[in-house]
Order: sequence, then C-alpha cells, then structure tokens
Amino acid sequence: MIFQYLNHEFTFDRHNQNHKRIYRVLVEKKGYGKEAMTPFNLAQDILMSVPEVKNAARVYEFQASSAKIHSEYVPVDYFQCVDYELLSILSLHLIAGNLENFKKDQRSILLSESFAKKYFQNNISIGESLIIEKGGEKYELSIQGIFKDIPDNSTFRADIIGNIYLRFPKSLESSKLGVCHTYILLHDNTDYHEVSNKLEKLGKEIAGLTDTERYIIQSLKDIYLNSNDVFEVYNIPIGNKNTLFILAGVSILLIGITLFNYLLISSGIAISRANETRIRRIHGANKTDIFLQTNFEMFITITISFVISLIFIPIISKGFVQTFSFPFELNVWASWYVIAGIFCFIILLSVLASLYTTKSLWESHTLKERYGIEKVHTKGSFKSALVLIQLIIFTGILLSTLLLRKQINYIINKDIGYNYKNNIILTCSSRLLFPRFKVIKEQLSIHPEIYSVSGTSSYGPPATWDFVPYSIEKLDEDKVEIRSEVLRVDYNFLETLEMEMKDGRFFDEKYPTDSNSIIINESLADMLIFDNLVGKHLDDRQIIGVIKNFHLHSLHSDIGPIVLVPVKNSEIGKVYINIKNEEHLIAMEIISDIFTSIVPDESFQMNLLEDKIIELYGKETRLFRLFTGFSLLSIILSSLGLFGMTNLILKYKTKEFAIRKVQGASVINLITFHLNPLIKMLVLAMLISAPFSVILFKKWLTNFSFKISIGLLPFALTILIGLIIILLSTGFQSFCLSKKNPIESLRNE
Repeated sequence: MIFQYLNHEFTFDRHNQNHKRIYRVLVEKKGYGKEAMTPFNLAQDILMSVPEVKNAARVYEFQASSAKIHSEYVPVDYFQCVDYELLSILSLHLIAGNLENFKKDQRSILLSESFAKKYFQNNISIGESLIIEKGGEKYELSIQGIFKDIPDNSTFRADIIGNIYLRFPKSLESSKLGVCHTYILLHDNTDYHEVSNKLEKLGKEIAGLTDTERYIIQSLKDIYLNSNDVFEVYNIPIGNKNTLFILAGVSILLIGITLFNYLLISSGIAISRANETRIRRIHGANKTDIFLQTNFEMFITITISFVISLIFIPIISKGFVQTFSFPFELNVWASWYVIAGIFCFIILLSVLASLYTTKSLWESHTLKERYGIEKVHTKGSFKSALVLIQLIIFTGILLSTLLLRKQINYIINKDIGYNYKNNIILTCSSRLLFPRFKVIKEQLSIHPEIYSVSGTSSYGPPATWDFVPYSIEKLDEDKVEIRSEVLRVDYNFLETLEMEMKDGRFFDEKYPTDSNSIIINESLADMLIFDNLVGKHLDDRQIIGVIKNFHLHSLHSDIGPIVLVPVKNSEIGKVYINIKNEEHLIAMEIISDIFTSIVPDESFQMNLLEDKIIELYGKETRLFRLFTGFSLLSIILSSLGLFGMTNLILKYKTKEFAIRKVQGASVINLITFHLNPLIKMLVLAMLISAPFSVILFKKWLTNFSFKISIGLLPFALTILIGLIIILLSTGFQSFCLSKKNPIESLRNE
C-alpha cells in the first residue's frame, strides 16, 4: 500500500502522452518569488515569437461556481475555462459528443464522466442546457460532450470545461495583468534552454516586463513536487518531495526489521531441527537436499501468509485511506506489477533464510561428528548485529515520530493572534449575499448564541496572497515601494476575531473619514522605521492604528506586512461569526435558517474557523499519522524480534543460569545479567540513530518559519519506551528461567 501511494505521488501528470514536452509559463519576480498567473495574450505572443513551441493554451479557473441540477444549485469543485487546444495538449479524451461544436460555440461546455454520472446518471442529451451561477451572474451553457475522468494524480483537475472567453472578453487580450495560466507544448527534440532564453527576451520586448521580472518555464511533471516556491491562485495540489523520500526510507527500514526478525526465527528453527538433520545425514542426505527441503517449507509458509494478506488487503486499505487521509483510493489489485514484485521478494527471502538455516544445521552436525561439540546457534556477534540494527531502526523511527508530534502540537496550539476556537466562516458564491450582508448581520446579532458578526472580501484568515504596492514618503522625501498584503475588513473585524491593537484605534463607523483610512500590522510598522506612525499617511491614506501581528497564513511563512482597509458591504465575500459557547451545531442551525430566509435558493458553505486552520497542516498531520503507524509497527516487529532472540539465547543459557543460581545469584542478578547487553545496545542504537533523525527533522522543519526547539524530552522518551519494550519482550522470559529449579535444568541439560 505504501508503494502504491509513493507511485501515485511520484507519477503526477505522467499519464499525459506528451508530459516530457509540456511546460507551464511562470513569472519570476526578483525578491518576490515566482507567480503562475500570466497575461491573457501571452499564449498567442509565444506562438508568434517562439517557433519551437508547437501549441499553447490558456486556463482560467472558474472558482466558486455552482450548477443548477434538478432545480437546486450544487457547488462545482473544478470548473476550468480553457482554449480548445488544451484538450490535445493535456491528452483529454472525449467519450461522447462533438469537439467541433465545443470549439465553435463559446457558450458550450464539457462534463467529466463522474460529474455526469453523479448528477445526471449519464442520461444527458448532447446540446442540453445547464445553468451555471457565479457571483450572482447566471450563464446558460450548452453541454457538447463528456470527457473521460482525469486521473486523480493530475495537477489539472476539471468537473466542467468551458471556453476561455466565457468569462473574459476579447478586450483583455491587450491587458498586461496576470489573469490565467499558460501551458505550452514544445516540438520534439527542442532545446529547453533555447526556449527559456527566447521567452525571457519576449518578456522584455513584447510583454513589457521590468528588469526585475522574467518569464521562465516549468515542466508539467515538476509542478506537483517542485512548486513550493510558486505563488498559486488556483486550487492546484502541491506535494512535498522530501516527505516522500522520508516515507520511502522508513518503509525500507521496516522491511529491514522484518528481514532481520525472520533470520532470527530461522535460528530458532535450526535449534529445533538439529536432531532431525543429523538423522537425515546418517541416511545419506547432502547439503543440497537439506537446503531444498528447508527452502520448500519456508516458501510454502511465506506464500500462504502472502495469499492471506492479499485477501485482507481490500479491507485494510479502506481503513488505511481513512486513517491517513489519503487523497485517493488504494487499489492494490490494479497494480499487478507491485504484487509480482512482492512475490519475487518472497522468493528471495525464502532462499536467504534457507541458506542461513542450512548453514547452521550443517555446521552443527559437522562439529558434533568431528569434535563432539554441539552448536546450532550462530556467533553471538552476528545475532547482536541483527538486534542492534533493529534497535537503530526502531529508535530512529520512534524519535522522528516524537519530534513530529512536538512540531504538530506547536503549530496547532500556537497563539496566532486571533481567536479561531469559536468562530464560524460563512461563504456564498452568489453576489446576492453582498447587498444583504447588513440584514444578515443584524438578524444574527439579535440571537444570544451569537457574540459578534464581521465580514471581509474574498480574502480573510486563512487567506491567499494579495500583494499590492504601497509607497510612503520618508523624512528626506524619498519614496520607497513596499509590497504588502491587503485585507479588506468591516468595522467589527477586531471584535469578532478578538484581535488586539498595539497603537491607535480600529475602524469606527462614528468617524466618516475612516472609510479612507488604513491600519497596519507590526511587521509593516517595523519596515517603515518611523516612531509614532499613527497620523502619518501611506499612499494618501491616513494610518489610524497599528494592530498586533497575527498569522493571516499558516506557520509555513513569516508574518509579512499587512494593510487593513475598510470594506464596503457590497464587497463582502466571507462572513465571520463569533459564537458565545461551543454549541457549534446549534449556532450553525440558527445561521442556516437566517441565511436561507434572507437569501433563498442559494448555496452556501459553513465551516468552523478552527477546521480551516487545521486544514492548513493537512500534509503534516497525514505525515505524523503515517509515522505513528510506522512507530507502532516497528514496536511490534522489534518486540517480536527481541522475544524470538531471547527465546533462542535462553535455550543455550539454561545451564549457565542454573550454575549461577547454585552459586548464589539472585533472581534480580540473573535478569540484570541477561538485560545488560540489550540495554547497552539500546543506548548505542540511540547514539547512532539520533543524529540522522535530527538532521532529517531539521530539513523538514525548513518548511516552517515558526518551529520548535528540539530539547531533550523526545530523546528521553525514546530511551524510556525502548527500555519498556525490552523489559516486556525479554524480561518475563528471563524471570521465568531464573525461577526454574536449577537441579532440573542441570539434569535435563
């Protein structure tokens, strides 16, 4: 299952036939990173100026739209407006309809196979109308086809595909603003660097980019795992390559633990079958005969276990997907090559274990025959090495899990500058919400369960980037451009989110001039250097206050400069509702009733602000769950290995324990005698694994601007848990042997 997940992640967009020749155009801005939004006319400019480009197409995501299905509006997750050429560039396949009609008619759309099945049960007539609503505007569109579902490991996702001109008029072709994504398809055997150079030249000569800006291209197959530094406006899935490498490494380590355990079990088998081997040799069996018999028996045992595991995989995989919140369904049976690979690994494992067991059995009989020495166990150093490797893997995984847990707890519980525990977010795609916000606010405020109501534009915590340049005059009358995020809020925003002011005051409806005033955060105030900023002007707007820093985004990024400006009721796109208690369900029912009565027949979404904050760390939470699962597996496997090894060793130490007990050794002395080597190996394993775990953890922490200090507690807990595992898996057996009558032990030995 882990292999299938890794395969899913590493093969993003590889289903496209031309994925090696498809690129996305980015705008690189010196000092501000990369942006995916490009001008509307860029695709045509590239086709005319760069002959190495075979085709180019634009994509605009029709966000927050809904479709009228059976008299009700349902949200559309992915509505993409594209150029007709994109269908061939991204290898999209039509299973019904006519692409020519889609190409000619700007009001035509294509539905995905799953969307058509879900809402129409595939009972669709080509040419049928579908009403799409966005921002209060309704579009009557014609269904001209159904396309095959796009694989879920694709950065381009679509439930509905429409024409690029559905939203934008042709007058935008002259605009220099970034409004869409641009994809290009190169000719075969085209030099990537040559295209990059020509695009950079095009940006200067035609697109009018400044000296600090340039066009670059990003391979389609790199978008998913190499876009952490790209500012994305659209809802494009982004993965983390380092996380996947860590996951793959941990999986291999767990396989290693399993292999070492199996070798230890093989030693036990060698002991129990020593007499049988001697009898077979007396009757003429050679080394090959013993190997073939041992290999056949082990192969049958492992194969039966493998078949049983395959039967339970469908059940286990569902729980696996739900527990670890995987974004796709695991289907091991579809990956026949994975099953074949595992089966080959089983054959190899049985051969190795058989060779090991045969060697032990053969050496045992040879020593007995020649020297009268009975020895069926391997050298202590080999067994110790196997145990040490197991403990290294175990401590490494467990320490990593504890460190991950510490960081996850930190980011979830950190004070982010506002109260998100009892806040509800209400959003609606229709513009009918905007003029009625005041009525909604008044109706909600009269209920005792509601503490305060506020609103923002489409952007609000947690928000996407919204950079706007502002300039301020220094004392020497020089001007400096500062790129700052703009948050448009209403007058109750501070009260609703329970923020704090550092200096000055918040917006107040009693002061008419506040509609043209601004509030800045501490980060921007520090950049402006001046003291007593209240009363000064920033881009012709008066600063009336400085708000304490708050996290508009996740803890992955620093708190940047933020400017707060008043928002008009007609621009409200997101409503925040602070409830007085934790009765979320009751409050949501009240909100739903009021909204439905004021804005009937309109779809809306309600979410707890706390849930939206947690969603920011979905990947980290999933990684922590995986490591927790791996830690439990490593504990179980290590315990089984230690139990088997102890059982093996104590069979040889029965006489030694008896002699020591006759000479006066206590039960505690005997248990300590047996556990001391294991405890020393645990400490050594910790010393070896800890540096690697810390290095990997610190590399993972580079994803965060706010992070924990490691401290000593995770190391102490790792050692403590390791000691408990050793005591539980080996201490009981040592105790039982130390309590055994020494006379019986010496007589039997």
